Amino acid sequence: AIQRDMLFLLAERPERMETGVPSVEELCPDKLFFVGDEKQSIYKFRGADVSVFRALSDDFSGGNLSMATNYRSHQSLIAAFNTIFGGCAFPPEHGKNAARSGEQAEGTEKQPAVFYTTKDVSEGRPVPEYEAVYSEVTLSKSAQEETEMPGMAEKLYTPHIHLALYDKNQEASDGFLTEEEAEAKWTAEKIHQLITEGADGGKPVKPGDIAILLKSYSLQPMYERTLLNHGIPYNTETVTGFFSDGPVNDIFAFLRLCVYEEDSLSYAQILRSPMVNLSSEETNAIITLSLPPFSDDIAIQSVLDEEAFSRYLRAGNFFNELKSFSRNEPLTKTVTKLWYESGYCYETMWNQTVSMYGKMYDLIFELARQSEEQNMSLASFVDSVRTYQNQAEKLEGMDIPLEQADGVHILSIHKSKGLEYPVVFICATHKGSMRDRNANAVYSSKEYGITVNTPPSAAFPDSKSNYFYQKTADLEKARRYAELRRLVYVALTRAKDQLYITNGKYSYTENATEKYSPGGNGALESIYNVLEPVINFYLSEEYKGAKPFSVEYIPPMERTFESTAQKRKNSGAEKQKLIAELNANGTYKNAETVEKDDVPRLYLSPSHLYGADDETFIQGRKVTTANTAADPENVPYPEINRIIEESIPAAAKENSGTGDDFISREPRFSPADFGTIAHTYLEAAVKQTEPVLSNTAIAGIADNKKNLKTVLEICAEMAEEFKKSPLGKEASSSTWHKAEYPFKSRIGEKIVRGTIDLVFKSADGSYTIVDYKTNQTIHPELYYVQLTCYRQAVQEMLALPDDAKIRCVLYYLRYHAEVDITEECLKTDIEKSILSFESGTKGA
Repeated sequence: AIQRDMLFLLAERPERMETGVPSVEELCPDKLFFVGDEKQSIYKFRGADVSVFRALSDDFSGGNLSMATNYRSHQSLIAAFNTIFGGCAFPPEHGKNAARSGEQAEGTEKQPAVFYTTKDVSEGRPVPEYEAVYSEVTLSKSAQEETEMPGMAEKLYTPHIHLALYDKNQEASDGFLTEEEAEAKWTAEKIHQLITEGADGGKPVKPGDIAILLKSYSLQPMYERTLLNHGIPYNTETVTGFFSDGPVNDIFAFLRLCVYEEDSLSYAQILRSPMVNLSSEETNAIITLSLPPFSDDIAIQSVLDEEAFSRYLRAGNFFNELKSFSRNEPLTKTVTKLWYESGYCYETMWNQTVSMYGKMYDLIFELARQSEEQNMSLASFVDSVRTYQNQAEKLEGMDIPLEQADGVHILSIHKSKGLEYPVVFICATHKGSMRDRNANAVYSSKEYGITVNTPPSAAFPDSKSNYFYQKTADLEKARRYAELRRLVYVALTRAKDQLYITNGKYSYTENATEKYSPGGNGALESIYNVLEPVINFYLSEEYKGAKPFSVEYIPPMERTFESTAQKRKNSGAEKQKLIAELNANGTYKNAETVEKDDVPRLYLSPSHLYGADDETFIQGRKVTTANTAADPENVPYPEINRIIEESIPAAAKENSGTGDDFISREPRFSPADFGTIAHTYLEAAVKQTEPVLSNTAIAGIADNKKNLKTVLEICAEMAEEFKKSPLGKEASSSTWHKAEYPFKSRIGEKIVRGTIDLVFKSADGSYTIVDYKTNQTIHPELYYVQLTCYRQAVQEMLALPDDAKIRCVLYYLRYHAEVDITEECLKTDIEKSILSFESGTKGA
C-alpha cells in the first residue's frame, strides 16, 4: 500500500497543490501502468498485499487489459491448470473434436477448485479481498488449431501431470529408507530415466531442463545427496548444508590447522581426506602419538606403509608451505592456493561423480573475500564460518555469478517465480507451514496498530495473551491460506511440458473439499492440502471420466545403493594416461598465457583510509609509529590485553621464538573482536535496548566463562561512561539520532561505503558524528580522512548545505575521552587522500 501511495504521489497532476496522497481523479491519465497477476502474489512476508492490486484493478477498470493466453505450456497442462485452479472440466471441448474417455459423471459440475472463480463472482458469492480470482486460461491460436486436427485431441490431452505418493501407513521394516528418503530416491530415479530414456517414448531430457521445486530449504541437502549418489549433476540457487559437503570440511580443516595446530579433529579430518587418503586405522594411530601435525618423527613411519608414508610426507610439505604462504598473503590467495594445489580443483573436473563440487571454490573464495574486506585474520575467518555448520543454515550474501554446468536446478518455489522449465518436480508437498506463535513482546496489525502482549493466560496457554491478536488470528490464518494457494499456482505453472508432484507422507483426508477449498473450515498447511480436494474428486469411485493427472504409488525402498551414473573410471592409471596424451600432443606446451586485467577496485571502506601522512596506508603497511600500542601497563583496562594474550593457543606459546609463531600466535579473541562487542554495547546504549552479541565476536572466548564475563562487564562500563559523558548526554537529548548508520558515497571515481557509529542532531540544528575507538593510544591524526568521508556522507544523505554545522568527534572508549577533529576534517582533501592511498597500496 505504501508503494502504491508513492506512485500516486509521483503521478499526480502538476497543478495539484494539496498535501497527502492524491485520489484517482487527481492523477495524470498517462503516467501509471500496472502489470501483474494477483494469483502470483507470494511475498506477504515482505509486506505484499494482494488486495492492493485488486483495488487498483477496480480503480482503473476503464483501462484494464486482460492477458489470458498461455503461450508457455503444453495443451494438457493448460487444461489441467484450468481444472485444478478454476474447476473446469477435463479435458475441455474443442468444437466437434471433443476428447472424452467416458461420459461426464453426474455432479461433476460441482467439482472443487483451488481458487475462487469468475463464476463465483458472477453468481454473487462474496470473495474476500485477500483472495485471488481465477479466470480460465486460453490456448494460443496455433495450439488451439492443433487440438482440432483429427485424432489429435485425445493424444494431446494425455495427462502431463503425474502424482507420486508414498503411503505413510504402509509397512517398512528396518533397513528401509524413511518416507522422505524414498520420495527423494524415486525422484532421482525418475530424473535419471528422463535424462537417459526420455518421457513416454520421447527424446531424452537435458539435466538443465529439469527443476526440483521445494517449499522450504530444510530438505534440500537430502535431495542434493540423493542426486549426487545417482550421478546426476545439479545446481542450487541457495546453498544450505554448506558443511555437509566433504570438500568444504576438508578445506576449512586444512585452514584451521594452519592456525590452531593443536586441533586434532581438523588434523584427523585432513589425514582421512583425499589430500592424504589414510585409512581410519592409520589416522587413529597417528593421532594417538600426540605429535605436532605432519611431524617426520620415526614413530610415524612405523605405523604407515611405504606408499602411505610417501603421501603423508607430500601433504606435510604442502601444509608447511601453505602455513608460511598465509603469513603474508591475503585470504583469497591462500584459499586459491589450497584449492588448486591440493588437487581438489582437478578432481572435481575429472571425477564426474563430484563435478558439482567445483562451485564450492567460488563460494569459499567469496566468503574469504568478504572477510578480507573486514580485515579478518585467517583465525577470525575460520572461526566466523562456524555459524554455517548447522545443516539448515543458509549461506547468505552469495549472489555471485557461478559457472552453471548443465545440471538439474534445485530451488525454492519463491525463487522460481518468473522462470520456466520443460520438466518440473514439486517435491515434499506434505511439508507443513510454520505456525503463527505471537511470541514477541508486542503484536502489530494493520487493523489495530501496535499492542502489548501480556504473559500466557489460562485462556491462551500456547501464546502470549493479547485480545487484538486473538481477534485477528482467524483473519491472519485465512490470509496465510490464501497465499499458500497462490504459492501452489506459481509452482505448478513453472512447467512447460511435464509436471511431477510427489508426497512423501501421503494419507487420504475425509471431506477434503469442505476443509481445504476456499472458505473451508480446515487448517490448510501444505501444498498437498491445497490440491487434495481436486485430487480426491478425480480419484473417487464415483468419477468415471478422464483425469488431468496420472497416479503412481512409491513403494518402500531398501537402504541400498546401486549407482546409475555413467562416468569415466576414477583411477590413477586413467588420469596418468590422460596426462601422457596431453603431453604427447603438446597441449600445455603450446597453450597461450591468459593475461588477467588489473581491474581497479570500485568500493573502498573509510576505516581503511588512514591519513596521518604519505607513509600511512592500509592494514598496517607503512604506518607511522603513532599507530603502535603503548606500554600495556599504562593502558586502561589491561584485562583486555591479558585476555587476548591468554586466547593465543598453548602450542603457539611453546613454539614462540622458533620462527614459526607468525601464524600460530594468532589470538582466538582479537582486538577486533573486542571492538565489535564494545560497539554493540554502545549501539544498545544509544538505542536504549539490550545488546545482541555476534557469535563470531565471542567465539574466541566463549569457552572461558570468566574471561567472557570480564569482557562484557568492561564493555557495559564503557557504554555507561559514554552515557554519562557530555557527548553521551547530548546524544540522548538530541532531536534525531542514528546508531550504526550505513552509507555509500561517491568520491571521484570511487564509491566509499561504511557504517557511522553514531550521528545526531542537536537542538540548535547542528549535527555531530561520533566514531568509537578502542585503541590503546590516542592518535586522532590517523582518522582525519575516515571522519571526512563520514561528514560528506551525512551532508549528502540529509541534503545539508555546504555551510552546515557538522562536528566530527572521536570517542576513545578506554580513556572515556572525546577528541574533536572537525577543523582538521574541513581541511582534508578526500580525493587526494584516496589517490595517495591507491598508489600507496600498489607500491606496498
